[in-house]
Amino acid sequence: MDNGFSDDHHNDTPIPEMIDRIENVLEGGKAEPVQDGKVRVQVRNDGIFLIVTPPQGGKKVDFLTVKMLLDSKGIVDYDLQKINEALENQNGEPVLIAERRPELDRDGEVTITTNDSGMVAYIEVRPALGGKPITRQMIEEALQAKGITYGIKQEAIEQAVAAKTPVSLVIAEGRPPVDGTDATIVFKFNINPEATPVELADGTVDYRNLDLIQNVKAGDILAERIPAVPGLPGINVYGRTIKPKGGKNVRLPRGTNTEISEEDENLLIAKEAGQAVYKDNKVHVFPVCTINQDVDFQTGNIDFVGSVVINGGIRSGFSVHASGNVEIRGPVEAATIIADGDVVLHRGMQGANTGQIVAKSVTAKFLEHCKVVAREDIIVSDAIMYCDLEAGRSIKTLGKIGRLVGGVALAGEEIQARSIGTKLGMKTEVSVGVNPEIRRELSNLSEQLTQKQRQLKMVSNGLTRFKMELQAGKTFTPEEHQRIQKLIEAHQLLKDEVATIEQKKADLEAVVANSKRGRIVAYDRVYPGVKVSIGKDSLVVPDEIQNVCFYLRDNELAQGSAV
Repeated sequence: MDNGFSDDHHNDTPIPEMIDRIENVLEGGKAEPVQDGKVRVQVRNDGIFLIVTPPQGGKKVDFLTVKMLLDSKGIVDYDLQKINEALENQNGEPVLIAERRPELDRDGEVTITTNDSGMVAYIEVRPALGGKPITRQMIEEALQAKGITYGIKQEAIEQAVAAKTPVSLVIAEGRPPVDGTDATIVFKFNINPEATPVELADGTVDYRNLDLIQNVKAGDILAERIPAVPGLPGINVYGRTIKPKGGKNVRLPRGTNTEISEEDENLLIAKEAGQAVYKDNKVHVFPVCTINQDVDFQTGNIDFVGSVVINGGIRSGFSVHASGNVEIRGPVEAATIIADGDVVLHRGMQGANTGQIVAKSVTAKFLEHCKVVAREDIIVSDAIMYCDLEAGRSIKTLGKIGRLVGGVALAGEEIQARSIGTKLGMKTEVSVGVNPEIRRELSNLSEQLTQKQRQLKMVSNGLTRFKMELQAGKTFTPEEHQRIQKLIEAHQLLKDEVATIEQKKADLEAVVANSKRGRIVAYDRVYPGVKVSIGKDSLVVPDEIQNVCFYLRDNELAQGSAV
């Protein structure tokens, strides 16, 4: 549609001017700052004038810009030809585009709003058009009418007064509250103790200073609560106080044989002497169970919630179960020891192929003909003979003798010994690089897979038989039809179970195949016949090797010096 304007008023910089600017820069001149053209409306007693300022290397003012400006000011009755002249010349001179109509004059308008929280106030300004201009007093009165008294921005008031076009500004801001912090618990004892036996100069292991049992006396402080901080209040633009979120209090982790101090409600203390333990998010004091004799027919089996100290030994056929640590000063025969914590044998164990120990870590003088499973470490000073050992981290026998003879030793990370195997070639297997739990899981999955495949084959045979009978024209009873349906459902279920087990087995086998860590060290020698495995790589030692360390290099079993 023809708007009365020529097509010459576009936004592009004239080509000759642009060429001059490019040449000036190429010749080493300094590029002048680019500035677009500007337009403003001037309302005077003798009329309404349009002032168009020329650009400085930027875009010219176009009709759309002028129209938007006039619309924003409510000017609709104007001379298009005069506007066209102003756009044509763009010389900064006022051009009369409309007659002054006092009845259309408009005073400046101010609108104050706030957000839902009352933390921010906004001002919307519509400048005057021939009427009364916006003043600081007008804005202050509008704020007062809205009840806004806090956080008023003086610079925003100045911007609003000076605005020539409609504008929206943040005129006031409140101060948000500062939330409090929650209470915390500080423990006064080690909640994660670890056994760290010390090897003495003579090759023996010091079991007297392991600090496994954290003894406390009645009245000892076990935990302290650092109280919650309430926080700081805020204030909104109306001057009203905003409450902060207070820090949450927490209860002291009171467990068995503990109590809150009467002198300070933020302290948890022991009610009696015993072992301090952090378990199930609570602090308990478990009295240490001390047995000053052998565990035998006089004592019966021991099943204790806490730690056990036995000043005697354990006879064959008896068991000790403890939720804490177990320390045994006498000899252990073909017994069973199961502990959630660590097991320390000052003497050792002669298991007669039935004795077993399950614990976090195990330290002993010797182990013979027994099975030991440790989630972390097995440390033996003298000798390991004909045992089945599994350790999540390491197996070490580094005392004066330090011999590992016969049986199977599996460790997640490393095996260290003075010597491994015997001159007689006694079957001895040592393996690292795969956590024994993964090996057990693989073994269990293999058994499950064999069982499920056997069941699937039986169901398949049954379905095949029914299929052949159907093809031969046999008529089945409703009960037989129901049985066929059950076999079909069982077949699908077993197929899914087989697929799931195969996937789990494949995933674990991939872990084993990709295992590259671990080492096996013999500081004295490894005898012929010993089977050495790291991950899936293994070898049988053909000849005696002294001072050797087995490890993986470029995914192959390699040998190096132990020291």
